Amino acid sequence: MPDHALAARGTELTASTTRELPVDLPGPVAAGAEVHQVDLRAGETVRLIGLVDQHDATLTDLAVAAVLVVLSRYTGTEDVALATPREPPQQPPILVPVRCRVEDGSTFVGFLGRVREAMRRAPAHPDPTAEAAAEEAEAGPIAGRTIVAGPTTTVPDSAGVTVRLVERDEGLVGVVERHGPVDATAGERLSGHLASVLSAVAADPHLRLGEIDILTGA
Repeated sequence: MPDHALAARGTELTASTTRELPVDLPGPVAAGAEVHQVDLRAGETVRLIGLVDQHDATLTDLAVAAVLVVLSRYTGTEDVALATPREPPQQPPILVPVRCRVEDGSTFVGFLGRVREAMRRAPAHPDPTAEAAAEEAEAGPIAGRTIVAGPTTTVPDSAGVTVRLVERDEGLVGVVERHGPVDATAGERLSGHLASVLSAVAADPHLRLGEIDILTGA
């Protein structure tokens, strides 16, 4: 899918500035990366952590599920994929392609369960690049440059956008790092859209995917 399509999906978002983030935010952040925080309220983070614990998932599973919902809206397709580094972190990073169908009639809880299982069974790709892992998963070019990583995982230079969701004493902290070569406003828009998805899910985890408005509150 052409990169300009991502821009078209975000034209309704209100512009925001890149934030000066605390040093203990998820990392390691690549030099020169543009970083945007995923804004979540304290009550929302408590409910999201409870959702993950209740369904034997991880925060990375949750982040992958939320990102896939957004990518599905960007691409206009149900069948989407992205890449995530294998845990525990390795050097160079070994990426795992994760592919799931984002079906409007599915509840988010049900979708999270499918993502969790896909994460567990996905094979590591021998070529540590975002494009190679995404090609195996038959992802489009936008998804192929989108990586969901853990708090201490270094991502390949080929990554265009990296998403991290980590638990801190004050709750969940999420960041979107834009490395390029993607649209200059991709990180800003994605962080706003992810906040919308996660806020909606925190309010009602049984919400159907087709009912999630990624522009709400963005």
